[in-house]
Amino acid sequence: MGYNKGRGKLFYVIAKGVCFMMYPFLTLDDETEIVHSEQLDSGRVRVYIEKPDEKDCFHHMTCYLPDYSVEEIYGFDDDEVRRYMDIVRSAAHLISIKQ
Repeated sequence: MGYNKGRGKLFYVIAKGVCFMMYPFLTLDDETEIVHSEQLDSGRVRVYIEKPDEKDCFHHMTCYLPDYSVEEIYGFDDDEVRRYMDIVRSAAHLISIKQ
């Protein structure tokens, strides 16, 4: 993770050999952070969800807009995945995707 005082927190996620600069989107009451990338060359936006966990350090998952495909689920049960996806779906219009 990185920090830039002028813009707030910036998150960097490395996946499949690619570094994504992620922008803060939502912090939930359970300390879950939801961040998103800029629109990728593929036309999709990467949304990364991370929650601190005492035992495992962090639980995390990745989804992509606009198709809401989910990948890389670690530590979340099915109910948590559904909850976070409901949140992403309800707020996705706030994330800019060029059509």
